[in-house]
Amino acid sequence: MMITLFQFPPLFNLLNASPYCMKVEVYLKLAKIPYQVKRLVLPLRAPRGKLPFIKDSGQSIPDSSFILEHLKREYHDLDEGLSDTDKAQTVAWSRLCEEHLSWALYYVRWGMPDHWPRFREAAFAQVPMVIRPFIGAQVRKQVLAQIKGQGLGRLTEDEIFQRADMDIRALSVLLGEKLFLLDTQPRSLDAVVYAFLANILHDPFPSQLKVSVNKNPNLLAYCARMEELLDEIPEPA
Repeated sequence: MMITLFQFPPLFNLLNASPYCMKVEVYLKLAKIPYQVKRLVLPLRAPRGKLPFIKDSGQSIPDSSFILEHLKREYHDLDEGLSDTDKAQTVAWSRLCEEHLSWALYYVRWGMPDHWPRFREAAFAQVPMVIRPFIGAQVRKQVLAQIKGQGLGRLTEDEIFQRADMDIRALSVLLGEKLFLLDTQPRSLDAVVYAFLANILHDPFPSQLKVSVNKNPNLLAYCARMEELLDEIPEPA
C-alpha cells in the first residue's frame, strides 16, 4: 500500500504553508518514497487534532518528527552514514526551527494585525463563508495563546524578531559554503530547515523575519538549490 500524507491545502506557492507538513513532504520527495496526498482544511479528525499525519498499511502516524522516524526505519534513512555528532546536530538544529523559529513565523501570520485578515482569508478559503470569521477567530485565539505560553508572545515585536534573527544567522553560519547543511547531499535536517526558510521567504507578508533571511546570501542560494532539486522529482500520485 502507498503512504497517504494528510496535510493542509497548499498556499503561497509552497508545497505547504505549514512547515511541519512541508518537512514531511520534502523528506518523502528526497527519499523517493512513493506517496499520495489528501488535503484537509481543518484537522478535526486528525490524530491529536493536528496535521500532518500519515497512513501507512492501515496505521495512522501523527507528528512530523515521529513520521520521519517511521520513514527512516521502514523505507529510506536519509541520515544513514552520518556520525553521532551530525545526528546530534540534526536534533538540536531541528529543535531550533520547530520549537523557536516557528513561533516567530506564527506571530507574523497570526499576531500582526495588518497581516491577519489576509492570512485568514487564504488559510480558511475552503471553509464556508458564513462560519469563516468565527472559525478563524477561534483558531487565532488558540494560536496566540500558544505563542504567549511558549514565551515568545510575551516579548515586544522588536525582541521577537531579534531572537528570530539570531536563529537565522546561526543557520547561515552552520551552512557556511557547503551545498547542504551537513553534507554534500541533503539529509533529514535539510527537509526541516528548508521547510521553515521557504515558508518565510514565500510568505506574502513583509516582516523583519523575511529581511533576516534575505540578508544571508548563502541561505538564499541554499533555498534555490533545494527548490531546483525538488523540481526534478516527479509529483506524487
